[in-house]
Amino acid sequence: MKTIRAMLIVLVSGLVVVAGPFVAAAKADGLCTIPVKILVDQKELTTQQAWEKRYRDRVAAASAIFERTCGVRFKVVAVGTWTSDDKAHDFLQYVDEFERKVKPAPARLAIGFTGQIYTLLEDNRIGGTRGPFRTHILIREWGHDITDPERLEILVHELGHFLGAVHSPEPQSVMRPDVSDRQSRRRDFHISFDARNAAAMRLVAEELSKRPLNSLGQLPSSTKGRLRAIYQSLAAALPNDPAAPRYLVMLDQSVGVAGEPPKHLKDVIVGARAVVRAVTTAAEKNRQLPPKKRSGGAAAAVRLEGDQLTDFYVRQAAAAAQRLPKDIAASALLVGLGVALDDSPMLPNTVIVGNLWQQIESSSARLTRLVSLGAPTMRGRRDLAQHFAVSAALAVLVGPQNAEEVGILKEMSDSRGGSGFSFVDLSADIAGIQFAAAVGNGRISLSRLENHFVVQDFLPELGGLRDRVVWKDFVKQYGFPPDARLSRERESLRARTRAMPGYRDASK
Repeated sequence: MKTIRAMLIVLVSGLVVVAGPFVAAAKADGLCTIPVKILVDQKELTTQQAWEKRYRDRVAAASAIFERTCGVRFKVVAVGTWTSDDKAHDFLQYVDEFERKVKPAPARLAIGFTGQIYTLLEDNRIGGTRGPFRTHILIREWGHDITDPERLEILVHELGHFLGAVHSPEPQSVMRPDVSDRQSRRRDFHISFDARNAAAMRLVAEELSKRPLNSLGQLPSSTKGRLRAIYQSLAAALPNDPAAPRYLVMLDQSVGVAGEPPKHLKDVIVGARAVVRAVTTAAEKNRQLPPKKRSGGAAAAVRLEGDQLTDFYVRQAAAAAQRLPKDIAASALLVGLGVALDDSPMLPNTVIVGNLWQQIESSSARLTRLVSLGAPTMRGRRDLAQHFAVSAALAVLVGPQNAEEVGILKEMSDSRGGSGFSFVDLSADIAGIQFAAAVGNGRISLSRLENHFVVQDFLPELGGLRDRVVWKDFVKQYGFPPDARLSRERESLRARTRAMPGYRDASK
């Protein structure tokens, strides 16, 4: 039997996803109730009457475990279906698709059960969520010789992540990293949580019953302190597992222009909208130009591409930002560029930044922008322009240190089965963060950006940077959690960025 793996998925931004308006409520019986919507895709093999009863019963059985462990009830309030892609070949693609296609409303949490198996024969992951307060959980229902007790255990495991539980070294805990040991097939086996994760979930449940929560960073300081001690203990007990270190980072993440009051964030959002509109207008004008020079005749304007297109967009964005109030202009520029240069479907659907992205740009406005945006690049690569711009925006919203940690977490996640750890990507992240600092503190003026911004002044050349480092090699060379060796690499990337002409000449 192939290994059954539960997943804790981290976004490209490293942040969890916005929970939305549906919150848990404290009931008279003392339980904190989470409304749930259950869904199946077109690969479901049974009638609705059969599958609806099966999954209602499973959620009820899982809920009973949480009710006695931490006082949380999961209650099915809606059912539905969605169509999954028969051509996808990676479980992560199905998770992304499920989040994109399915709205949890009228529930707080959507739990999907996919029947996709033949397209995923080489992928042994059977369940996944993106972390605490995430709005979606996806479970693979068929294949791999999974028994009903094992299916219940994987559901409980993922719901545990939703409530703040991380992987545990306790061999009988439902939060053990590998649930392929068939323990749940024994007649004397009872699904239960280890003491540390049970305590973590009780802390989270208590706060959920009081207020809407979108991220661990929104918890009060006293609760975060107690959770931090639990996660540090579990991180030390499982030094090669990423779950607890990721949750430790999430504790220190919060939405808002770093260090500023909420009203300032609202003003920045309004300003960022103007920046995005300016880039959209510039993109539409550029798209109307011919793609290449006409032969003969006088020289005519032609459509910009690649790095030159990025130069053009940043200059137009800076021009728009200069028309904004001075106290928000720099922040609005940086956040607006993060939205305007991003064409990934991921960030508009993610927590902390997902709700913000949607406040800055509606879905219809985003589609309009993407039609004309083209492919702005940095150093000839489209993805580096996104890394640079999004990291600059995150530096404004959550602070430079958290923004850099997000980049590290994303690359570590990639090294465990994606494209590998990329110091090229990390260089663009760090360059974007340093760019945000220089623009934010006025060392680089908006006027200078409007008239003189060029990519090659702000992003170092890529030569000599390692790419596609797989997890085994990463741990061997940098440790886990990463040690001083990675810190030295990061400082080297910062030094490369500081040596760029855009920063050397910032005072002029």
